[in-house]
Amino acid sequence: MGLFFGFANYAFASTDRLEGYAWSSNVGWISFSCSNANSCGSSNYGVVIDQSSGVLSGQAWNSNIGWISFNAEDVAGCPSVPCAPKLVGGIGSGWARVVPVDPESGWEAWIHLAGPGYGVTQSATELKGFSWSDDVVGWMNWNPSIGPGVHRVPSSVLSTGVLGGGPNSNVRIGTDVCTSASCLYSHQTSDIVALVASPAPGYTFSNWTGLNASECPQLSATTCDGILLSSDKEIKASFRTSVCPSDGPGNCPACNDGVDNDADTKIDFPADTNCQSRTGPSEAITAAACDNCIDDDGDGRIDWVNDTGCKDQTDNNEINAILTASTSNTGGASGRVVSDPAGINCKPNCNKEYISDDEVKLTALPSNTSSNFWRWSGACLGTNPVCQLVMTISRTAVAHFGATVAPSCPRDGPGACPECNDGDDNDDDGRIDFPADQQCTSRIDPTEGTSNRECPGDGPGACPVCNDGADNDEDGLVDYSNDPECLGDPEGESEDGGDVNCPADGPGVCPQCNDGVDNADPEDLIADYPIDPGCYSRADNNEIDPVIIGNCPTDGPGICPRCNDGIDNDEDGLIDWFGWDSDKDEVREIKRDPSCQGEPNKNTEAGGVIIKEI
Repeated sequence: MGLFFGFANYAFASTDRLEGYAWSSNVGWISFSCSNANSCGSSNYGVVIDQSSGVLSGQAWNSNIGWISFNAEDVAGCPSVPCAPKLVGGIGSGWARVVPVDPESGWEAWIHLAGPGYGVTQSATELKGFSWSDDVVGWMNWNPSIGPGVHRVPSSVLSTGVLGGGPNSNVRIGTDVCTSASCLYSHQTSDIVALVASPAPGYTFSNWTGLNASECPQLSATTCDGILLSSDKEIKASFRTSVCPSDGPGNCPACNDGVDNDADTKIDFPADTNCQSRTGPSEAITAAACDNCIDDDGDGRIDWVNDTGCKDQTDNNEINAILTASTSNTGGASGRVVSDPAGINCKPNCNKEYISDDEVKLTALPSNTSSNFWRWSGACLGTNPVCQLVMTISRTAVAHFGATVAPSCPRDGPGACPECNDGDDNDDDGRIDFPADQQCTSRIDPTEGTSNRECPGDGPGACPVCNDGADNDEDGLVDYSNDPECLGDPEGESEDGGDVNCPADGPGVCPQCNDGVDNADPEDLIADYPIDPGCYSRADNNEIDPVIIGNCPTDGPGICPRCNDGIDNDEDGLIDWFGWDSDKDEVREIKRDPSCQGEPNKNTEAGGVIIKEI
């Protein structure tokens, strides 16, 4: 998460950034930062606070009026002094201004941070209160009752550098690479980072130095990890010219390291005829990257067993890739990041080393119902909580969580609601939403055109009986491609060839959860599986919603049963009796755990069940 000279609109200094949204009833939400082009209409902007002076600078964004500047040059000539916006001692002062200003319109576009009876203040990391504009914006609420509000995110500066290593040695911190004597990187306070020193050919890593070098586990090891950025810190890498052959393998070329690298009983140049000079990188003619006597990845370690990026001598990739995962929480939200295969399970920071170009799936999981996964940054991008990475190089991924704001559908319309519950004829077929539009499988289906199901992979319950990967009528034949009773129809809902046609045959013939009627539970006005929470499968003959004990899943683990605590307790990628809708849009991003058997008060997610459709 390191930033060299910050975002494009910032001047680099010891600054804290502002995150979140303020609210104006006249113009709507005002965003104070975004660095991700995949999730922002405009990206690489933000407002920061100088840690020493309290001066605010940078720009906020509103989709209706555009940029709101806190920069000194834009607020010069304000209606009353002081002009420069500041936050000192928790009290705001000065002005912001909408830019560019249009003098012909008569709109001055000034926003006052404090005045008689109002003002912006800071409590802990939360900014509160109101600012005022006579023009258009009106009252601007910095901590609205819904939404994340505006928060101050503390930052720390890590100072590193290369001492005595020539022009090609470097220090790497995640994706940041320093090749000069002094580099400054800004990180969120409480980030945990690792520094890796890589000597250029002809140089050997000596030790870590600087005011905080003692925090490295070993001063002489090329990796200095586990550094907690609780404040500004200085750690630099010191190198020296290699002395060969005495510095030996890993520091000297294979043809001048004092070792018989190719086991031919001949050591170095000129004794080993495979060497053309003392700078020769290999005593052997050909070899894999992990057995070629070359520092292929420039990390100062050569081959197996010295280079931890090598699985064995046959591995042709020396890179030891470190995956660093962390969470960024806004407005009291919290969450964690888990991986498949296991190894990453962190809240807020963790890392794991991969040596075999592994494929890793990261999943961002909110900790409770008041938290919502917003977006990724770093190696992962976008708003999908699942991210796939191939660990050929070191990568960093940050999962951002914020307070939940649920849409109201279909009232909030297209964009906020699923297409099958947004009040719009999205596919122009003359039919609107579920159940009128037969392309919709439920109100949570995101598209009216084609289903979002992945069948038969999503299995029984989510997929049609004739395309769910199960032998539902136990005749030894599975699905439409094999079972002739499906009549070749992948959307078929019966494999048994009988006369029952559900839900068309209705109540009395079909189970309550597949009869097209909202039966004995008029409290929810929802019919059938999978959208009625009282239904565990289409074969379920009782639509009555289960009784939720206490304030669950909000009260979380330890208080709520494991099938209703908002946590994937058995780490199988499935959550609770009814799944998990992280952003409250009626789309369950994480499927229900079938081991809960539709019972929220069951206290274990372990085990397994088989769903049989009828």
